[in-house]
Parts: sequence; C-alpha cells; structure tokens
Amino acid sequence: KFKSYGCLVTIASASALSDVVNDKALDDIVRVDDPIEMLLGLIMSQFGDLPREKLHCPPASIHALLSALIDYYEKIKDIDNVKRIKKSIKNIEKYYQRK
Repeated sequence: KFKSYGCLVTIASASALSDVVNDKALDDIVRVDDPIEMLLGLIMSQFGDLPREKLHCPPASIHALLSALIDYYEKIKDIDNVKRIKKSIKNIEKYYQRK
C-alpha cells in the first residue's frame, strides 16, 4: 500500500514497481550491479513504450523506493547496503533525462 501524487504514469509506475518488488527479497534488489536499471527494466516490461515526456515517471518511483530502503537500512544499521544504495542513487539523474 502506498500514496502517490502525480500523473497517471507516475501512479502506474509506483503500482508496477510495488508489484515487481513484492516477491523479491530486499537484498535481491540492493545487491545487483545496477538496481536502477534492473527495476526500470521490470517496470517497462509491464508498460511497453511510453511517450518521451513521461520517461521521468518510472525513475521517480524507483528513486522513492531506494530512498525508503536507505531509511530502512539506516534504522537497522546496515551501513554496507546504505552505501550501496546511495551510490546507485547518484546515477539516477541520467534516467530522468532519457530521450
């Protein structure tokens, strides 16, 4: 269950993301080489093509998930996963600018 504000594609992206991560262990998400690319691929496999002006929506949902995971791992003091996710988030800007 989540709250999402924004356009239809943003809400659909958050919903698709929650569907694809629901059956995954958190470490399966965090410990891949590029979690953003992996999650983006899973979301886009459910959507197909999006209009160019809406390509920023799926990365925004991923950014929100990864930020929540940072909060979680900080609470349980798993510094390795916090560092790993923060490193990934630094690369998310390029996904917002896809064309």
